[in-house]
Amino acid sequence: MKKYIPIFVLTFLVYVFVGGTFTLFDVVVGIIISSLVSVIVTPFIVSDEKKALDLKRLFYLLVYTIYYLSVAEFKAHAQVIRTIIFGKPDLRPAIVKVNYKSNNQYAVVSEANSITNTPGTVVIDLNEEKKVFYVHWLYADKLEEEYCYKNILEPFENRIRKVFD
Repeated sequence: MKKYIPIFVLTFLVYVFVGGTFTLFDVVVGIIISSLVSVIVTPFIVSDEKKALDLKRLFYLLVYTIYYLSVAEFKAHAQVIRTIIFGKPDLRPAIVKVNYKSNNQYAVVSEANSITNTPGTVVIDLNEEKKVFYVHWLYADKLEEEYCYKNILEPFENRIRKVFD
């Protein structure tokens, strides 16, 4: 029963924030919808009940979200905007190999999404056996794997692994 709580709470919060109002009707409908979504989705998403309810992991998720939205996205957007406005010739597009360390599927997907949603980088393929992302990077100054890892994935991976691994 406890494993349904995280999905219920997340769905309810999204419903309330997206709805924009907080009346008794909204709360009742939100509870009903969140309950249904939780019952349907939880068996597919939650594999370890203890991890889903771990407050430390939720704290790390909040820290990662704040970092991603306020620091990583800002830096990447600023770099792309600077290139667009000033036409700097520092574009060196290349497909680079970036090794990842995560073992958890949720962590790997989160890392790939974080890279792809950051302007200037797109994960175009991954090799699960070799634990490698292939990333199209607009600013590939160097092609060494360690350099690519430090500049593309490292800021995300350490934070994401605290949440999922």
